[in-house]
Amino acid sequence: MPQIPEQLRFYSSLFFELGAPFSAATRLSPLEKLSRELLRKVSARMLGVNILNVSMPAKAKDRLV
Repeated sequence: MPQIPEQLRFYSSLFFELGAPFSAATRLSPLEKLSRELLRKVSARMLGVNILNVSMPAKAKDRLV
C-alpha cells in the first residue's frame, strides 16, 4: 500500500531542494509561510508535485477510479 502524503515531508523535501535550512520540529504554519517566501525569493513560476504514486493503490481492485 502506498504511503499517505504528509505535509511535513513535502516541506522538508522542498527546503532540501532549495538548499534552505529548517527545523523538522517547526509547526506547519511557519513552514507554509517560509515556503511561500522562499519560492517568491527564487522567482519560482511553477511547482510540480507528483502525487500520482501516492493516490493510486498498487492493486487494481483497491483503486477508487
